[in-house]
Amino acid sequence: MLVWLSICETYAVIRKLYGSWYKLLNLRDSIKPHVKKVIRNGESTNYLYDNWHHHGELTSLLNRRSISSLQIQVTDYVVEFVRRVKWPYRRRFTDEIRTCKEMMPAEVRKRDDVLMWFGSEKHHTSVVWNAIRDKPGKVWWWKLVWYNGNVPKFSFTNWMLCLGKLPTKNRLLGWNLVDNDTCCYCQANETNQHLFFQCHHSASVWRKLVMHLKEYHVPQCWDEEARWIVVYGLGKSFVSKLRRLCVNAAIYHIWRARNQFIF
Repeated sequence: MLVWLSICETYAVIRKLYGSWYKLLNLRDSIKPHVKKVIRNGESTNYLYDNWHHHGELTSLLNRRSISSLQIQVTDYVVEFVRRVKWPYRRRFTDEIRTCKEMMPAEVRKRDDVLMWFGSEKHHTSVVWNAIRDKPGKVWWWKLVWYNGNVPKFSFTNWMLCLGKLPTKNRLLGWNLVDNDTCCYCQANETNQHLFFQCHHSASVWRKLVMHLKEYHVPQCWDEEARWIVVYGLGKSFVSKLRRLCVNAAIYHIWRARNQFIF
């Protein structure tokens, strides 16, 4: 029994260490179409499986009969195939074989093969990320969170609130991490809506903030407040940036005060 537990613990550690590598390996299929090999000496480019042809991998272009006619080995590099193959064959050329012949380099050069990303030798992380990630549309509240002159910790907390990802007690209760979802200031359920607008503590903060901004506006809920700021807080003027900064600062300090009260 002890031996079995030791084996299980060792397997769990190995799986945790190499889990990130498995995730990277799973990205090969999505990244491979964007990587291209430029043939120079052909010593490091596999003839069948590397993306050096303008049609992509030759395994998708050649059928088994064409591969057999060309006498291609799975482990063949381009330089080996160039030196071994003799054109033309006695058999009639298929369209696939003719295309391969046209793509073959006339001679083997002394320089090494080059791996290019989108036809460029410069590898930019941003280009790779934009190629493999999903690109959802912009949300309507992004200008409220990210703007010139923002305070990163304020914007990050507001961003989490807009996404509904702040770990309020109602979410922690769903994860069985707390015994109840009671607000730390009152006996109501602690949700994003309650904590930031309906609770008497946060409501007093918003009333004072609106009074200092000299705005005739009564905050009701987060969606209405965010839309109001998006409409009246846009622009590059000092007043517009001040409105957005005050809203982000209020959200941050309400959340910070709540954490300090609990912990």
